[in-house]
Amino acid sequence: MDKHLTQLRKIAEVILADELDYQVLLNTMEEYKTLLLELSTIELEDIANRKNIQSGNGVAIGTTWAARCVDDIMRTRQFIRGAFKAVDDKLDKKEGAVHVLYAGSGPFATLLLPLLATYSDHQLQLTVLEINPGSVAFLKKVVSKLGFEKYIVKIINEDAISYKIKDAIDILISETMQHALVKEPQVPIMLNLVNQLPPSAIIIPECIKLELAYMNINRIATGTGDRYKTINTLLHFNQSFINHHHPSKNIIDKSVELSISDSKAFNKIVVLTSIQVYQNEWIKYDESGLTIPKILRPTPATDQTLNIKYVLGEIPGYEVAN
Repeated sequence: MDKHLTQLRKIAEVILADELDYQVLLNTMEEYKTLLLELSTIELEDIANRKNIQSGNGVAIGTTWAARCVDDIMRTRQFIRGAFKAVDDKLDKKEGAVHVLYAGSGPFATLLLPLLATYSDHQLQLTVLEINPGSVAFLKKVVSKLGFEKYIVKIINEDAISYKIKDAIDILISETMQHALVKEPQVPIMLNLVNQLPPSAIIIPECIKLELAYMNINRIATGTGDRYKTINTLLHFNQSFINHHHPSKNIIDKSVELSISDSKAFNKIVVLTSIQVYQNEWIKYDESGLTIPKILRPTPATDQTLNIKYVLGEIPGYEVAN
């Protein structure tokens, strides 16, 4: 156990280093993944671990796919850095332990394990919310092998979309999303949980920004020239938006004017994602699988009005019409 804790602390040191050495980070994340697989004894090729859970509000990915999220190294780095900063900020402002609610932990609680190895249980307490019973079983094994039971208030096998918070929460963290907020249930999870929190609570990610843009797909391939040209900001999905959003309204419902003169150097219309994890910790365009462009359609041959909606349901995503 002591060996594993030392290893986790060293992983945290690399992640928290202000200077980014990509090769060192890549090696460290590979070490982190190896450690997680060893502790959990998860079989990634097991069919049972690959089964997604379909709800009326999005897809909760299977245990294997959740485990492989650690491979998205910039996503993992930035969320862990944001979580560290949020816990430090809360410790500066309150007495006693900071209570974090982690919604959608997967089998490893990847984004918080380095924190548990760094802070004491008098500083940090964790409630985990996970819909997948297979992921819950593996997570309990990881927690036990690391001796982290003293940090855990409870591990709850329930759907975060309908969960009722029963304790005082200082920080909410949930990364249950794909690019442009399609397919997975990040939006309904946050709509449910954030409105149960006090205004002083920190939510991670702090803001998910969606923009409509033109894209030149050929320049993406060659890495030359301007890849994107933004058209319109579609959404700042943050605490303020959630607190003021009416359930009867679509998350996005916009009419956008498209001009052929603006789009002539581009060939696709896309949704761009950028994520403010916390304060100055961002994941920008193309830095992660979470921020690759979502292609909606080819650029039009004439000026036209594009009507774009983001619709919740079994497969959250976009309805686009002229």
